[in-house]
Amino acid sequence: MAGLVLFLIITLALLAIQLFRYQQRLDSARLQQKRLMQILDHAGALIYTKNRYQHYTYANKPCLDLFQIDETQIPEFSDGHYFPIETQQQLKAIDMKVLGGEANQEEVIVEREFGKPTVYLETKHPLRDEQGNIDELVGISTDVTELWRLKKALEMQANIDPLTGIANRLKLDETFQTEIDRARRYQTPLCILLGDVDHFKEVNDHFGHQVGDRVLITIAELIQSSLRSSDHAGRWGGEEFLIICPQTELNQATKLAERMRQQVVAHQFETSKQLSISFGVAAFSDSDSVSSLTTKADRALYRAKAGGRNQVCHTS
Repeated sequence: MAGLVLFLIITLALLAIQLFRYQQRLDSARLQQKRLMQILDHAGALIYTKNRYQHYTYANKPCLDLFQIDETQIPEFSDGHYFPIETQQQLKAIDMKVLGGEANQEEVIVEREFGKPTVYLETKHPLRDEQGNIDELVGISTDVTELWRLKKALEMQANIDPLTGIANRLKLDETFQTEIDRARRYQTPLCILLGDVDHFKEVNDHFGHQVGDRVLITIAELIQSSLRSSDHAGRWGGEEFLIICPQTELNQATKLAERMRQQVVAHQFETSKQLSISFGVAAFSDSDSVSSLTTKADRALYRAKAGGRNQVCHTS
């Protein structure tokens, strides 16, 4: 009898030790989980998981604060509760790609208030269960709005003529090649207009460079006011302006150049005499490059200058 009692005591002691050790491991796991949650809550990014139905299954504190929800609301929360429809569609496309097994990283622009976009760098990876099946995704979203704005500002500086505010030569070259490639691929018409302010040196000599600068700014504004949304205008250099007109036949481009010429002649500049501009117009053909098409427009412009200025000449 005493042996049985001793056996039971030993067995109970061993069970107590095992239970104690299990409780220790459980407490350690809970502590590690709590620490992990604290780390995620202070990670400086939106961290979350979603299931295959695009409902959130976890969201850290910054994410909950952004969505203005608490943990109890997570299971029923989806992108449709917060993001505008355009963003929802973009996020859904990204999520489907990730749930298909492909990690993804890209910028997502969210505009909940007009003119006030917030830009997130979305990094997403698929999550697999014990059988290797993808059942969720994990996302890390970082607010990169300030960097995005800085990048846009730098792009603007790189592509915009600082005096006139229209495209500079670098941007025009890029656009020019793009439109030539498009015209060649789809067999659509394309024309360019090369304009040069007549006797501009005399403006600078008689009235000074500040007046000359204001003249160029005004002419750029007059040119811009005549263009369609699909046209591209820029400062080609000095007092020269280039206008690229996709989907435009030669007769249409010539009429546009004539309208611009008349606008400049009719405008009252701060100089004491009337100013004018000459245009050379050229149409794209399949054999043309940026260089050859520009040369054709330049030759037409030379004829306009040689013929007395303040006129439009064209070449096919």
